[in-house]
Amino acid sequence: MQIRVLPIHVSSGEVIDRLQKSGVDLPELRILRIDLAWEMFYGRARVRQEGRLFLHLPQGKPRDTSRQFLRWIKATLSQLTDGVARSLKQAQEPVLVLLPDCTAEVKELVLRQLSFFSEDVLEAKEWDGQTDPFLTEAVDAWMPPVIKAADNTDLLRHQSEQTDRETVHWYVTALGIENVYVQKYTLHPGAVYSRMHSHSDVDELYLVLAGHCTVRIGTRDQIVCQGDLVSKPKGTGLSTQIFNHTEEPVTIMDFEIWERIDDTDLAIYSDHGEVLLRGQGFRHYVPLDAIEPADDLRAHYDTGYRRQRDGSYVPQEMRGVPPRK
Repeated sequence: MQIRVLPIHVSSGEVIDRLQKSGVDLPELRILRIDLAWEMFYGRARVRQEGRLFLHLPQGKPRDTSRQFLRWIKATLSQLTDGVARSLKQAQEPVLVLLPDCTAEVKELVLRQLSFFSEDVLEAKEWDGQTDPFLTEAVDAWMPPVIKAADNTDLLRHQSEQTDRETVHWYVTALGIENVYVQKYTLHPGAVYSRMHSHSDVDELYLVLAGHCTVRIGTRDQIVCQGDLVSKPKGTGLSTQIFNHTEEPVTIMDFEIWERIDDTDLAIYSDHGEVLLRGQGFRHYVPLDAIEPADDLRAHYDTGYRRQRDGSYVPQEMRGVPPRK
């Protein structure tokens, strides 16, 4: 299946109108309108360059909007492609992608996602506003699904952050795998990465790419070196923290593996005495020592009361159950 990327300088709706007036027969269901999707997920995230407005990806750590945008591309193209036909190298109807003026990192983001679905991704060079876009001259725009550890692409440079203790690159928008959250960080001497923490519903792996460091694992310290892989299965209560005890930088690739993108997770920060509830609809924390065993709740499940912040309760009149005594 060919995916033809058509750079446009006007709205996608105006381009489609021009095509229809010129008699070009392209089903709208096989046209991806990036400008509409971008505004739906990112709002009016644009910057002015060369006197025009360009789609712009927010700097730094990718937010949930990036995952949602990637999910839209994946869901849309999945409906337009046939995986079996692709494996059998059978012909499929082409897809047209209308790509507005955009910054280099946005273009890389879109091309990477398109390239997962076809090895035949072409970008039109010139378009007169009337000719069938699939008949115009085009160049190869396919991007291999490979990111080398030392890569520093437009997208990775944009989705990074540097502080006096670390440099972090986030890979989530480049990989096309929405439930795996990957980040590479380089710790300066004496720095730690993240808090001491465990996860209830997220598996985590650390791969040492360069240097060596100390991993706090529960009550123990473990020295790890280049090539070592640290495993932290979810739901075990195993807490970890990376500490660079050396005088040289250390580089770690961190993989968070979620069951689903919309899962929830309890991250327990044992040093800080906090529990973070995170996931869709949750951005809250509670003090760790405020959490009580569920025995009292179970014993009085069918009674009416209101729990107080200090753990005590106040009897309440509730429909269908007696007040707790």
